[in-house]
Amino acid sequence: MRQDDLDAVKKYLATNFSAVRARNDYGWMKPALNLVDCVLSLNRPYASMVLPRVQTLARRQPSLISLGDLSDLIQSSGGGGPFLSEHLDYNDKRRGRTLEGVCAYFQRVADAQSDATEAERLHRWAVSVGPQDYLHVRVPGFGPAGFQYFRMFCGVQTVKPDKYIVEKATELTGHPVSALDAVALFEKAAASLNLPLREIDAEIWSAGSGGVVVYGTVPDCARGETTPTRSAKDFIRQTVAETGQFVMAAGIAAGYKEVTLKTALSDLKNPKYCGSGGILVLKQVGGGMYVPA
Repeated sequence: MRQDDLDAVKKYLATNFSAVRARNDYGWMKPALNLVDCVLSLNRPYASMVLPRVQTLARRQPSLISLGDLSDLIQSSGGGGPFLSEHLDYNDKRRGRTLEGVCAYFQRVADAQSDATEAERLHRWAVSVGPQDYLHVRVPGFGPAGFQYFRMFCGVQTVKPDKYIVEKATELTGHPVSALDAVALFEKAAASLNLPLREIDAEIWSAGSGGVVVYGTVPDCARGETTPTRSAKDFIRQTVAETGQFVMAAGIAAGYKEVTLKTALSDLKNPKYCGSGGILVLKQVGGGMYVPA
């Protein structure tokens, strides 16, 4: 790792993300849903394709919590491909095989430890390995980006080397950077600045995909034009109760015609709903209007 490369990444992080804070509500709070999200989102549009499918799965299968639960549901469906078709309205046999293989691998990882909860065991595993350990998974279609994303779901402060991270590392250093080298650069730079890299990754992804990440505040230009027929607060309460995830709840509320975006965004200021780490990913669609990214 060249010192000038590291210095360039440190300067970028310090300049743009010094106010970013770590969150304790990252992900779906259920290992099964985290893994589905992780595998389904690889090289796929998140807001339009992944998020609504995981939301539907969470609503229809409220008892789907552990990787064992997910494995049982996959097997009862006849395999990964039929599972995607039956439960996620998504026909992709190859992605189904990836999900089935990855689920089996991480279930073995979790089952190798007998104490604590599955989430705690997965966290302990995630902090004990590094980005290069994706090679041990050996499931077609699941590379370093997926491996890193699941580690992030398990609580590790790192980045996933998707195109946004790799392109940013290449831009900052002025030369091509591999996926694993990009992770190493960002990890070392963030650690030296004591910045939460997982949350920074979310902001870099949002900026690269045309969205805006809002932490506990509302952009002045965000407005809604419809008249609400249902309280956004009530909607968010219900969705949090069903899924345990405020991030997704705010996104749904902002996307529903019955709830104004302005009303939904206002709840981000209320610690009762979002806490200090409230987050909503938006994209600008023109005319000062934002919609969920």
